[in-house]
Amino acid sequence: MDPEKLASTKEALPPEFQDIFMQIVQSIREAMGYSISGVFLFGAIVIAFAIIVTIFLKEVPLRSTVKTSSEMEKVEEK
Repeated sequence: MDPEKLASTKEALPPEFQDIFMQIVQSIREAMGYSISGVFLFGAIVIAFAIIVTIFLKEVPLRSTVKTSSEMEKVEEK
């Protein structure tokens, strides 16, 4: 919300609507702040859960031997 644009919009309104306009702007700011903080809180909870799960995962070795390309060709021929 650009302060300059808000000020010019407020000045363009009749005096009886300027207070209502500022109340609406304040309500929008509060709603945006509340929603953004909720999203970041949810994200922090998901990240914390992921870290905890990662800590307790059992480590599984990927491979115990290393085969060369000639050995792989022999296996494929059989």
